[in-house]
Amino acid sequence: MKSILYVILAALLLSLPACSSKLSKNISDQGVPEEVVFPDKADAWNEEGTFPVLGNVKSLGPGMSRQAIYQLIGPPHFSERLGAREWDYIFNFRDAEDYSVRQCQYKIIFDDERLAQSFYWLPRDCGEGFFQSEKPADYANSDKQ
Repeated sequence: MKSILYVILAALLLSLPACSSKLSKNISDQGVPEEVVFPDKADAWNEEGTFPVLGNVKSLGPGMSRQAIYQLIGPPHFSERLGAREWDYIFNFRDAEDYSVRQCQYKIIFDDERLAQSFYWLPRDCGEGFFQSEKPADYANSDKQ
């Protein structure tokens, strides 16, 4: 019986680093990364993405709480855990003229107070008309789009 408890405890302890996992490199306490890294879309629990309400996406900006973001655009589309510094989404936007659908990735990075501070799009031009942070020199994985 004790050995089962030790196995369970070990599994829990090994999973703790994932609770604060991050993809982007060197995220400061202020929520600014040196390098933005987007996850592979195939790793999303919701690979198809969602069609967000445009007004809700336009409402996003620095200083927002996770709860406020969750209410506006829902849960992140990847397996971000409690305490994660980044939330990633896959959004679909329909063109008003030809009704084609464009898929974009969206990343929100939080500061050490758990408030949103940085916002990035992949491809970058998906963010036209929405709030975007100053871009680090390069986005990693940008060649996947």
